[in-house]
This record gives sequence, C-alpha cells and structure tokens, in this order.
Amino acid sequence: MATFRYFITQGDADTALPNMDRRNMRFFAMAMLLCIVMAGATLASPLYPLYRHTLGFSAGDITIAYASYMAGALIALALAAHLAEHVGYVRALVLSGVVLLIGLSFSALAGDLATLVAGRALIGVAAGLASASGATGLVVLEPAGDIARATRTGAVATIAGLGLGPLLGGSLAHFTPEPLLVPYVVIGSLALAGIGLLWMMPADPALYRWHHFRPDLRLSGPEDRHIPAFAVVAAVGFLGYALFGIFAALAPTLLDQMLPWSGPAISGAGVALLFAGSTAAQLPARRLSHRAGLVAGSLIVIISLILLVAALASGSGLLFLLSDVTAGFGQGLGFVAGLGFVGSIAAGDKRASLVASFFASAYLGGMVPVVSMGLLADIIGVNAAIDTLALALAALGMMTALFGWLLLRSSS
Repeated sequence: MATFRYFITQGDADTALPNMDRRNMRFFAMAMLLCIVMAGATLASPLYPLYRHTLGFSAGDITIAYASYMAGALIALALAAHLAEHVGYVRALVLSGVVLLIGLSFSALAGDLATLVAGRALIGVAAGLASASGATGLVVLEPAGDIARATRTGAVATIAGLGLGPLLGGSLAHFTPEPLLVPYVVIGSLALAGIGLLWMMPADPALYRWHHFRPDLRLSGPEDRHIPAFAVVAAVGFLGYALFGIFAALAPTLLDQMLPWSGPAISGAGVALLFAGSTAAQLPARRLSHRAGLVAGSLIVIISLILLVAALASGSGLLFLLSDVTAGFGQGLGFVAGLGFVGSIAAGDKRASLVASFFASAYLGGMVPVVSMGLLADIIGVNAAIDTLALALAALGMMTALFGWLLLRSSS
C-alpha cells in the first residue's frame, strides 16, 4: 500500500521546462503510451496460427484466447473506468502500461492455453483502462483546452496502435528465430520506455487518494435528451469493432489461401491494412460533422461487407484486401464521429464513465460477432457463417446510417 501511496502522491517537482511546454510533452507522452498499449492489444493477431502449429491449439482454443482479451477489456471498463478520478489520468494510464507488461510476460511464457488466456485477459484489462483513461485524459489535459484536437489525437493513437500491433508482431515473428517471444519483448520494451517517459511528466492538477478507489460498476448514460443519439453512436462503435474482430480472425487464414505468399508477416500486414484504412480516415473526418461522419462511415462499412462476400465467392485476394481497407476507412469515419459526439455531450464529472460506456459497446462488438461466427461455422460452414454475419452487420449499418442522420442533427 505504501508503494501505491507513493505512486499517486508525487508532485510536479521538476519545473525546468516552462509549464506549457511540459503540458504539451505530457499530452504527447500520453498519446504515445496509449498507442503502445493498443499495439500490445492486437500484437497476437498474426501469431495465432503459430500457436496452433507450435502448441497444438485448436480453433476453439484460439477463440477462447481471443474472447478472454475482450472479456478483460470489458471488465476493466465496467469496474475500473473511474480509476482516473482517484489517481489522475496520467497515473491511470501508467498503471495500464504496467498491467500490459504483466500480460505480455504471461503471453511470452505461454506453453499452454491457461497461461495464454491469463496473458490475453490482462492485456485486455490494460486496453480497457487505457481506452478510458487515455482517451478521456487527452481531452481533460489538452494544454489549450482544444477538445476537437484531443479527440482526434486519441482516435489516431488508438487506431494507429491497433494497426501497429499486428504489423510489428507479424514482421518480427516472420523474420526472427523466436516468433512467439521476440514480438512480446519488443512491445514490452516500447511500453517500458513509454511508462518511464510519462512518469516524468507533470501529474494531473488535482489527485485523490488510492484508498478512495473501489472497483464498482460506473458505466453511465448521457442526459435523457441525448440517449437516442448516444444509442446510435454506441451501435456504430459496436459495428466498427465487429469488423476489426472479423477481419483480424479471417485475414491470417484467407490471405494464405488467396495470395501466393504466406506467413505471419503477410497475415499481420493484412490485419494492419484494416487499421491503415481507419487511420487514413482521420483526415477527412476532421472536416465532417458528427452526423456526416457517422452516416458516411456506416455506408462505407456496408460497401466493405459486400466486397467481403464477393471476395469469398470468387476467392479473390484483391477483393478481400479492398474490402479490408474499405472497412477500416468506414470504421475510422464512424469512430471519430462517435468519440467526438460523446466528448461533446459528456459533463465533466461523467466524461470518463460515458467514454467507457462507448468503448464497452465497441468491445462487445469485437467479441460477440466473432464468437458467434465461430459457433455458426461449426453448424453451417465458414463461408455461410461469414455471409450470414455480413448480412446482419450490413443491416445494422443501414440502421445506424438512417437513425444517425435523423438523430444527430444537433451536432451537424
């Protein structure tokens, strides 16, 4: 307990730099650590085939490992989203980095399913804490109080990190002699550097005491007048992360079948391409209103799902890659619009819990459809399961586009 007390009561003793410069450095150090934590979250995507080959895991085992990550993230968002209210956003983000290091250590040493599941669950907890404390902290601690800039920075850091993870993990696994160890060591080293850098930055203007924190269900909704629009925005988050989960699950296998090349680097690049499309959407998203971004993103997602079904029917790797990057672009537009809308309607004392609610719906989207697809595939076959899920998600996309247009007029 003494260690935790020291952890949360350090002041801003270092005043060598002007306050504004130090606040700017803190802002970008937070964005960097958020990016690294999210990279750690997706690092294992191209490694799953190696786990199956090396450790003899079944497809069901991989599904359990994947779901454990999402479950960890949901638990963190549901029970600890308010952690930053007690230790400050900087300290909460640092703590998420520490949890990530522990999860990476378990994953690197995994020789059985239980150890891998424990590692993935801890990484999920780290991602959940970072999603709440990082995205909200950037808004609260933006040096000039520019909420739009802070929201964009949080979105870019999150999506860029999610894309960096599989790209780096796949490349390291492909070209190094220890494919199930080196990726974790590299990301762990980056996380350690990010933690150290952020630890040297100024703390939050006001900190509370650790003993006031207690895990508790703190997810909250907006004011009554914003509930319908928030429901649409939450559905957009669900839809976007559902695409992430589906393409992350499909890319390693389908790209090996559809392209003349194979291996972790190829599958990692395929997953990263999805996030590259999402990152590329950040620039046009800056010029769109919340409503326009949400509607455009939903419609583009529908196009990507049509391309996915066509790719499966024709066996075309080119169509699959096109659907991959299109899905990312549509998700990026919707994600930025959704996160921006949540930030614009959140009261100061409820900002963290409302952002956590938004991310909770997103992580549900990353878990439920993928697990459903796996179960359905055992009954009707893989292609039929993907087609069924694509139809359901396209219907959801049509609904979010329609209701987003009708309900988000006030944010246009």
